[in-house]
Order: sequence, then structure tokens, then C-alpha cells
Amino acid sequence: MKISTKSQYGLRALLAMAKAKSTIKTVADVAKLENISKDYLEKIFAKMERANFVKSIRGAMGGYVLARPLKKITVKEFLIAMDGEIVPVQCVSGIKCPMSKKCKAKNIWSKVKDKVEHALSTITLDKLI
Repeated sequence: MKISTKSQYGLRALLAMAKAKSTIKTVADVAKLENISKDYLEKIFAKMERANFVKSIRGAMGGYVLARPLKKITVKEFLIAMDGEIVPVQCVSGIKCPMSKKCKAKNIWSKVKDKVEHALSTITLDKLI
């Protein structure tokens, strides 16, 4: 299981916005603050807006604001919204594996998936600040 740069940068961007003194932040501001490519971060913000983590504010003084309180966003929810299902190996994602009936390791991977998901569901973004 690998966390994408999209998730890593998105999480950093949300936390940077939460720590900022002003409520409205432009993508350029966050990109500079976090040393992330502005073009890449624009794509991440678009995805975060579709997932209701940020809202865009139009106009000359526009930018983005947090759509919800950080205490209402779990790391699990964020990672799933950005990358999809959290799975250590394909066989626990519901994909049919020809070895699933004989595989001795599948139970281990299922337990790993459950433990990781549980841990990530207990961490809200406000706890990361």
C-alpha cells in the first residue's frame, strides 16, 4: 500500500490552510508555502473541492476555504476520496483471485487492511495540527 503524492500534498495543503491566519488561500499561496507545483496542486484542489474538503471563492480576492471543520474529516475519509480504497494487496479489494480458496496469507492481509483502516478512521485532521 502506497500513499500517492496527490494524497500527501492534499493533506499538507489542508493543514496549511487550517494553520493560516487568513481563511481564504489561493492555490499559489499554498503551493509556495508547501513547496508544491502550483499546476499539480490546482488539480488536487479541484479533486478536494469535488470531495467537499474545500470550497472555492470566486472573484478578485478569491481562493479556497475549508468546506468543513477539520475535526469532521478523518484521514481514512480523505485518503479514500483522493486515492480510492485502502488495500495492502489486491486480493482483499474484492478482486477475484484464483488462489483465494487456497491462500494462507489472505487472512493476514485482511487483518492488515482492517487495522490500517481502523487506525486511520480514528485520526481526524484537527489532531494533526
